[in-house]
Amino acid sequence: MNNSRCNSFRYFLLFFAVSICSVSPAIWSNEDSLAIAHVDRFAKALQQGDVQGVRNALAKNVLIYESGGVEASLEEYASHHMGADMKFLAGMETELLSRHEFTEGNMAVVTTLTRMRGMYRGKTVDNRSTETLVLNRIEGQWKIIHVHWSSR
Repeated sequence: MNNSRCNSFRYFLLFFAVSICSVSPAIWSNEDSLAIAHVDRFAKALQQGDVQGVRNALAKNVLIYESGGVEASLEEYASHHMGADMKFLAGMETELLSRHEFTEGNMAVVTTLTRMRGMYRGKTVDNRSTETLVLNRIEGQWKIIHVHWSSR
């Protein structure tokens, strides 16, 4: 990833964090919305191995943080970890523990906490996973511009 893009994203995250902290907590919502519907379609596409559905959900310049690694575009994700993520999720039962959304204009953040149970590569999996998705409404359509996954 080039330095100017990385610095721009850092400034965006700093601005966004300050904005969130200065906003009334009532803006955070658990209610259904178009952004959450988009997130649900993305999750379903990943779990069902729907490559086109995942591509439709993500912006071309999506920035994905997962397990200490960074993928700086849709094409990079598609050529590296998308297939493995799909195989992993195909064997998981996912329980939604909590979800929160913050939307301001054409930007949204959706945070999700899940518990995943299943089998992967012959091993039992039972972990909690956190997901933070940043969405931008582009030409009237939500696109995921940043993904951060973490689990334990």
